[in-house]
Amino acid sequence: METIILVLIILLVMGILMALVVDWLYWRGYRRGTGWQRAIKDIAAIHISHNSFGRVEAEYKFDLKNKHFEKRCLDDGEHDNYLGDEEFILVRNLEDEEIAEFLRKLAEHGMTVWKNSYVNETVADVHQWSITIIFSNGTRQYILGKNKYPETWDKMNEAFKKLTEEENILPRHVWQH
Repeated sequence: METIILVLIILLVMGILMALVVDWLYWRGYRRGTGWQRAIKDIAAIHISHNSFGRVEAEYKFDLKNKHFEKRCLDDGEHDNYLGDEEFILVRNLEDEEIAEFLRKLAEHGMTVWKNSYVNETVADVHQWSITIIFSNGTRQYILGKNKYPETWDKMNEAFKKLTEEENILPRHVWQH
C-alpha cells in the first residue's frame, strides 16, 4: 500500500512539473511539432504605448480577434494619462489576410521572444515604450524599453505600417552623444 501511495505521489509531482515545463515552452512559443506558430496564432491583441519625459504620447491597440486597429495620439499636451478606453478611436478594420501576413512577419522577426526589457541608461528618459502581447488564454507578455530597442524593431515597424497604413507605430529615436 505504501508503495502505491509513493508511486502516486511521484506521478503527481512529475505531472505538475511536466505541466509547468509545457506551459513555459508554450509561453515562449516553442510548442513541440508546431514551432512558433502555436503561440503566434494564439495572440488575441497587442497594445503599444510611447511616452516621453513621463507623458503618454501615443497608444495603439491591435485587436486581432475582433479585427480592429485603434489609436490615440496625444499631441495636445492636455491628456490625462488615466482616462481609459473611451479616447481610443477606431482607425480601421483589419482583414483576415492582413492579420495572417502580419503574424507571419511577427514570427519571422521574433517579436514574441524579444527580451522583457531594453534599457539605455546613458540617455535621459527621452523615449519610453511598452508592448503588451495578450494571448487568447488571457496570459500577457510585457516588453518594456527606455531609449533602447530590440534588433528587429525597425522590421516590426514595417510590419505594423503595412497592417495599419500608419507611418510610425514603432518609432526609433536616435540621440547624439
